[in-house]
Amino acid sequence: MVANLQAQLYLEREDSKSAGRYAEEAIRQSSALSDEWLKADSLADRAESEYWRFASAENVDIEKAVRLSTHAHATETLARALRCSAWIEQDERKMTNALGLLQRAEVLFQRAGDSRDAAIGLSDMANNQQFSGDPYIALVRQSSIIPLIQQSGKLTYLEYLLTDIADDYGALNQIQMRLPTQSRPCRLRAKSKAKPEKQACRTN
Repeated sequence: MVANLQAQLYLEREDSKSAGRYAEEAIRQSSALSDEWLKADSLADRAESEYWRFASAENVDIEKAVRLSTHAHATETLARALRCSAWIEQDERKMTNALGLLQRAEVLFQRAGDSRDAAIGLSDMANNQQFSGDPYIALVRQSSIIPLIQQSGKLTYLEYLLTDIADDYGALNQIQMRLPTQSRPCRLRAKSKAKPEKQACRTN
């Protein structure tokens, strides 16, 4: 149990290498104890650490975490696994799949009483809209959840969110510059081009 908590602490600190090391230890301990809930949670930890380190085993660990957490009724663990799966889908530009997974994860976080991770899920959904090429909708959604992210205490996510909002303002300015500049109203002959896709960035 302690190793599992250590893994989650290092994930909070964005130290995915250390998180992965403690997750490995937690998986060994949970297997020895035949503790299905703990193993599911530890697999979700390792999957997330693998995601941030571009490790190839992330999908396997997510699938195991989803299966075990479903069987063990570990609601929050299932939410974390689905969220990590959504990140992968988003990186692969499978936006519809990613949004569906993020929505499921947000509902589960709410059900588990985890308002902080539920708020983070809303931020992820706003980012999904941003990657899909609609900066206006992304900007509206991102701006509306600033108070929730502030209340969550997750300052790193707040930093990411504010950066994304600045990017979307820039994209909207580019669209505005492409609009016809005439003294009377006129129709736009063609739809504005979507904002260039933003490459998802994983660190550590």
